[in-house]
Amino acid sequence: MDTNVTLKVADFIENFSTKSSGIEGELKAQVRKLFLDFLSVTIVGSKSPVSQKLFSYLKTGIEEQGSIVIGHNSRTIYYKNAAFINGTSAHALDFDDGYTQGSVHIGSVVFPTVLAMAEKNKNSSEEIFRAIIVGYEVIIRVASMIHPYSREHGYHNTTVAGIFGAVGVVSSLLKLNKEQIIGALGNALSFTSGTFAFLHSGSDIKRLHPGIAAFNGITATELAKHEILGPENIFERNFGLFDVFSNRKFNKSENEKSWDEPLGIFDAYIKTYPCCRQLDSTINAIKKIKSRALINPSDIKRIEVRTHYLAAEHNQKNCTNFIDAQMSIPYAIAVSIIDEVITPESFHINRSKKELINDIKSKVEVYKDEDFEGLYPPIRKSEVTIYKKDNEVLVDYSDKSIGEPSSELSFDNIVEKFKNNCQNRLTDKTMEEVVKNVYELKFLKAVNF
Repeated sequence: MDTNVTLKVADFIENFSTKSSGIEGELKAQVRKLFLDFLSVTIVGSKSPVSQKLFSYLKTGIEEQGSIVIGHNSRTIYYKNAAFINGTSAHALDFDDGYTQGSVHIGSVVFPTVLAMAEKNKNSSEEIFRAIIVGYEVIIRVASMIHPYSREHGYHNTTVAGIFGAVGVVSSLLKLNKEQIIGALGNALSFTSGTFAFLHSGSDIKRLHPGIAAFNGITATELAKHEILGPENIFERNFGLFDVFSNRKFNKSENEKSWDEPLGIFDAYIKTYPCCRQLDSTINAIKKIKSRALINPSDIKRIEVRTHYLAAEHNQKNCTNFIDAQMSIPYAIAVSIIDEVITPESFHINRSKKELINDIKSKVEVYKDEDFEGLYPPIRKSEVTIYKKDNEVLVDYSDKSIGEPSSELSFDNIVEKFKNNCQNRLTDKTMEEVVKNVYELKFLKAVNF
């Protein structure tokens, strides 16, 4: 086992946070897009039942001058609780950004941590910038090293890798030294959590995972600042991250990459569908079929989906709530056939055409395809075959998701997503002001609306 993973992570956090050179224009453009996307999902997610319940529980921890809680019209709340709520709101619709090869959500951990800490510590825009980039890089690199092994053991990388990104953010903003950073990373392992037990359960606990990572990452790092230091070599030691969470398996090629290579933040995806990313290729295959043929639901005899093994687990037909629907390939196929534009409302189980959706998903069967196994995780391929009652067969496949770096979305595309999501939450004038502040990279001002 290579024994320098922890040191590489700590070196990167310390060195990037203290660089004297400025942030390049391309990095600014990428952060601008990711931050606006974060706001677009957090504002609407703040109105979700789980965000409202969490706010009601945590609002008792108040300060005279609290931290920003997006969408809740409140500042009188403890800064770590604000990070917890904002992270939960950002993930409440499963519409937040992530990284395919690490199967992890990122912005819903990084931005809540940055906002809470930067507001508390009065950090400069340059310091906030560096902390954001550090957070993205650490989450992406750690998730890439442990995926898919951690997922095979039932762990959700958003909390497992996310907490280390949150440690990177806080360490950067507080300007911790290398010894303190290593100690904070060591502390973080004892706060690491989050499993896939929510799958097929109807539980909303998954929504809290980014907020948990943000809250715990802040705690782990502040403990290190107060000289409570976790063990060294936390990734590679016995009972460390690789040992416990991925059964001592990790992607050596990811570890061997230089931390001076192009930054991972450019590899983050931005979602165009408000559901589990494992469903994207199936949705895209349906869209390809619809582009050349009319699909009349009453003509469908059965539908077969072939995909890789992790996506095939999302085969639930009995969807009793919003999260069940967002995690279901059969449900996603039904709404893809019925809806021209897929929105969060598409996955509401009491929506219009509920009976039609139930009829379509009852005809869907999902299979693992061995030929697709070796392509995962960088390529998530799905093939959909629709058998019609008149014996016509419609078939197509997809191995791409919209919003990946290979099909990069522009800032204007993110503005459109932001306005579509927030049009019933904010006035046109407020939306224009938020977009302007994001474009000018005025982070804290952008969330004061």
